[in-house]
Amino acid sequence: MFEIVASFLVLLLAVLLVWLVFAAVCDMAEARGHSRALWLVVSLFWSPPFAVMFVLWLFVPLLEEDDDGEGACDGI
Repeated sequence: MFEIVASFLVLLLAVLLVWLVFAAVCDMAEARGHSRALWLVVSLFWSPPFAVMFVLWLFVPLLEEDDDGEGACDGI
């Protein structure tokens, strides 16, 4: 019985870890003003997703906030 419970917990932890990695890609894309869905698809096909995180971090600048707290492209 212990083996079944331990296997289930390991599987659950692995799924949670994968979900967190892809959520981080989506959050990074949103912080830079890009489509979450587009970068999610890119990270699904371009393995590992850490490469996509590196590309976002290196080549896509963060949006600057205005004085009123809105992003630079929010008024468009």
